[in-house]
Amino acid sequence: GVYLSSARLVTEGYPLFTSVFSSQPPAFLEILALAFRLFGDTVMVGRGVMVFFSLVSLGSVAWISWRLIGPLASPLAIVSLGLPLVFFQQSRRVLAENPALAFSLLAVALILPGTKQRSSKRVIAGGVLFALGMLCKLLVAPMILPILFLLALEPVSDRSTVWRLSTAKPVWAFSIVRRCLIFGLASMTTFLLALSMYDYSAAYDQVVRFHIEAKGYFVSDMASNLQDIYELVLKRELGVMFLAVAGLTMLFVRNPLAAGWIFLWVLAVSLFLLDHSPLHV
Repeated sequence: GVYLSSARLVTEGYPLFTSVFSSQPPAFLEILALAFRLFGDTVMVGRGVMVFFSLVSLGSVAWISWRLIGPLASPLAIVSLGLPLVFFQQSRRVLAENPALAFSLLAVALILPGTKQRSSKRVIAGGVLFALGMLCKLLVAPMILPILFLLALEPVSDRSTVWRLSTAKPVWAFSIVRRCLIFGLASMTTFLLALSMYDYSAAYDQVVRFHIEAKGYFVSDMASNLQDIYELVLKRELGVMFLAVAGLTMLFVRNPLAAGWIFLWVLAVSLFLLDHSPLHV
C-alpha cells in the first residue's frame, strides 16, 4: 500500500524525494501516478498496471525464446514462467520489480542477434528500455552483463539459431565498440535526463544511500541468503527448476553460446542476490 499511497501524493502535486519519500528510482511511482490520472485512483488500477507489465514480461520471454530456439518454444516459455506460484503472486503485487523486469526483458529481446545486421535504432531502443528498467529499480543492474555479451555477437548469415562471437578482425572490433557506445549513451542519457527532473541529492539519499545504510544494519551472509532463496523460491518451484536445468543442458548441445549467455545471466543475478542485504524474496 505504501507505493499506492505515494503515487496518490504524486498525482496531487507533491514532488518525489522532497515531499514524497521513495526508496526506488522515480519511474515506478510516476507510472503508477500516470495510471491513476488516466483511469482513477484505485487499488484495481494499481494492480492492473502490474498485470500489464507481467504480460509484457511474458511476451518478451516468448519473443526471446522464439528467436533463440524457434516458434514452438514461445508457448512453452510462457507456461514455464507464468504458471509458477512466485511469478503469479508477483504479477499482482504493486512492486517496482515488475516494471523493471519487463523493461529489461524487452531490452534484451530487441538486441538479440538475428539474421541480419542489428540497426542502430534497435540498439538505441534497447538502451532506453534498459535505462527505464533501472529507473524503476536499480536491482536489474546485473542484467548489463548478459546484454553486453549480446552486443559482442555478430548477426548470423542464415535463418539458423546458431550464434557467433564477432571475430578479432578490426572491422568487427570496431562494430562491437560502436554498439556498446550507442547502447551506453542511450542508457545514460535517458537515466540522467529522467533524474534531472528531481532533487539529485535527495534522490541519491533515498534511492542509494538508504539501501547502503540498510545493508550495514541488516547484516546477512551468503549462506543465509542462499537458505532464504531455497526455502522461499527454489523449494516451492522444484519442477520448474528441473525443467530449466534440463532445457539449459539441451541448449548447450544445440547452441553453446546461447546457453553460455543464459548461464552468465543466472550467474550475475545469483552473485548479486547472495551478497545483497536485506534480502526480501
